[in-house]
Amino acid sequence: PLLVGGTMLYFKALFDGLSALPETDLAVRARVAAQASEQGWPALHAELARIDPQTAARLEPGDSQRIGRALEVWHLTGRPLSFWHAQDSAQALPPMPPALLISLEPTDRQWLHARIALRFDTMLAQGFVEEVKRLRQRADLHAELPSMRCVGYRQAWHALSSNEPLEQWREKGIAATRQLAKRQITWLRSMPQRHVIACDGPDPQGEIIRCVSELRNRSSQSAGWCCQSSGQTPWLVCCSHNSAVSVLASVNSPRCARSNSSGSVAAYTCSNSPASSACP
Repeated sequence: PLLVGGTMLYFKALFDGLSALPETDLAVRARVAAQASEQGWPALHAELARIDPQTAARLEPGDSQRIGRALEVWHLTGRPLSFWHAQDSAQALPPMPPALLISLEPTDRQWLHARIALRFDTMLAQGFVEEVKRLRQRADLHAELPSMRCVGYRQAWHALSSNEPLEQWREKGIAATRQLAKRQITWLRSMPQRHVIACDGPDPQGEIIRCVSELRNRSSQSAGWCCQSSGQTPWLVCCSHNSAVSVLASVNSPRCARSNSSGSVAAYTCSNSPASSACP
């Protein structure tokens, strides 16, 4: 199978499942939004810091979507969001073998910034402004929707509302994309099982191919790689940072036991009988 996307939450959901959080309550959300209109999101961020300092520490004062959701969870459950995340961590499955997660990460921040600027300018050249103008004409869309708050769309929507000069909001869009890239790298670094390949290196594609070939050779020798839990399909994951391409290659491993390891690659011996328990 092939998975395409750059959102680390997708991979967390694949590896660990989603949090058992309460569904959105529109009345509570409206109450939080009204409070934000009166006091501003920085004030609500300060309130969240008193209620849930752990969650507040990882959020920017202007991150209205995440601050709002954290306060919703507090109002609905009486417990902070960090409590529910801790519950998930306590029940999480053992981590995947290290070599199964390949992470493409830049070593030169200036290289990354240059590519971000080039990507944004390419979007503009391909009609991004005209696209946002058409979206603004739709009655079912408004600036507070999550889809319209995405990086680039948020800056373009605001610029068209305020007649902000293109060069000015272009810089804001590029800066916001840099911040997003920084958060993505932070997500990746929180995954200790990842195998890092420099995407700005001389031959990252060749390194990926060599890594995949090595894993396939080892899997053929040991009849498969360890799955995470009973009934799950094991995955080889190649994550591409900020390029919207991720590769998942499945290998058969219905039941297995760790046999040996070499470097960052763990070898397993697997049988063909159905999995009855989590792999070690």
